[in-house]
Amino acid sequence: MRSSCHYFLSLIFIFVLITSCLHAQSIDHDLKTHARVKALLQDFDSLYLLEPERAKGLIYQALHTSQNSGLIKEQAESYYRLGKLFFNTGQYDSAKTYFETALPIFKNINDPRGICLSLKDLGSVAVETGQHQNALDY
Repeated sequence: MRSSCHYFLSLIFIFVLITSCLHAQSIDHDLKTHARVKALLQDFDSLYLLEPERAKGLIYQALHTSQNSGLIKEQAESYYRLGKLFFNTGQYDSAKTYFETALPIFKNINDPRGICLSLKDLGSVAVETGQHQNALDY
């Protein structure tokens, strides 16, 4: 009886140890993924005015990675930055689409800064496309 109790406790200990190691690896992977997405977003910020095509590749990487990793805020930030990129290249319909995609995500995660920036830029799109009355709605 004592031997089977010792065996059972050993199995529980091994299970807890393995689970803890796997959890630690998962956290480490999540932190690395988050850091990678943040780095892509920062690189985009430094390039989107000077090298829009290169910046576009970075932001699509950030969007893809954040979607696959469940990084909701970073998804919204990626969509917002895509809107900025398209706005600055005069592609207002695409810019509007990305700002409109980012806005409900920012609202869902209660990010006031993201909400304000998205609304401001939706207003800017409306102004640039001659929809001044619509701009007042934002």
